[in-house]
Amino acid sequence: MSTGSDPPSPGLSPTDGDSGFISYDGDSLDPSTSSLASSVRNYRYENGRTYHAYKEGVYGMPNDEMEQERLAESHPESRVVGIDLSPIQPEYVPPNLEFFVDDAEDPWEYHQQFELIHARMMGGAFRDWPAFVTNAFANTRPGGYLELQDIDGLACDDDTFSADPPSCLLAEWWLNVCRAFDAGGRKMDAAAGHAERMRSAGFVDVKETIIKWPINNRWPRTERDKEIGMWSMVNTLDALEALTIAPFTRSLGWTQEAVQALLTGVRKDVRDEKIHAYWKIRVIHGRRPDE
Repeated sequence: MSTGSDPPSPGLSPTDGDSGFISYDGDSLDPSTSSLASSVRNYRYENGRTYHAYKEGVYGMPNDEMEQERLAESHPESRVVGIDLSPIQPEYVPPNLEFFVDDAEDPWEYHQQFELIHARMMGGAFRDWPAFVTNAFANTRPGGYLELQDIDGLACDDDTFSADPPSCLLAEWWLNVCRAFDAGGRKMDAAAGHAERMRSAGFVDVKETIIKWPINNRWPRTERDKEIGMWSMVNTLDALEALTIAPFTRSLGWTQEAVQALLTGVRKDVRDEKIHAYWKIRVIHGRRPDE
C-alpha cells in the first residue's frame, strides 16, 4: 500500500496478437457490446435456481435470493444498512439488510454506530466531502473503519494518452466532465484528497491503495488485466451518456446534439487498442481510535 506516489503496475503494458478475450470495433454502442453485456449481466436458469452466466460453471453455487438469504443467515451478527437517493432497492432482501432513501450529506440520525462505513464511486455526488467524512467518524464505533473507493481520473504510463492537455476525444470528454461537475459544486476528482480528509477527521492507520483499471481489454499484457479491462470497457460505455447529458447541457451549455456527437468519438477511443489509458482508482481506509 502507498500514501503518496503510484505503485508500479508491471502487468499494465501493451501486448501484440490475439488475447483470446472479446474485443470490438465499430462506431455504435449496439450491437458491438451486446454479446459481452449479456454475458456479464445475464443469469442462467436451471432447476428452479439462477447461476452466473459469465464464465458459466466456474462457480457452482447459485446467485439468487435464496442463496443471498442463506449467506445472510450465516452471519446473523451483522446488520447492513444501505442508503440511496432513489427508491430503486429490491423488494425482497435478506433479513439483516435494510435500505433507506436518504441523503448522506444530510445530518445522520442513526440510533447506533457502525463497525464499517463504506462509500464507493461517489465522485460528483457530494458538495462537502470534509463534512461527510466528519459525519462518518462520528457514526463509526471506536475501532471501526471507514472505507472510500473512488475514481481519480484517467491516466496512462506511456505516451499514447494525455489527460491534460487532452490528446483525444476520450481525454477531452473527461476534462469536460470534471469541469461540468466543478461548475455544479460537486467535484468529480475529489478522491485524491480523501486520505488527508480522513486524517483530519480523526481516523488513524489511514492506508491508500492505487488500482489501475485498463480502459479496455485489447492492450494489457496479463490475463487478469485483460479481464479487468473487459469489465471496465462495458462499465465505461454504459456510463458515458449518464455521466454526460445532464452535466454538459446544464452546466456547460452544450446541446444534446453536440453531446451525442462527442460521445460517438469517445466510444471509438474507449475501444482503441492504441490508447493505453486506465482508470485510476483510489481505495482508502482508516480506523477510528479505540477509546
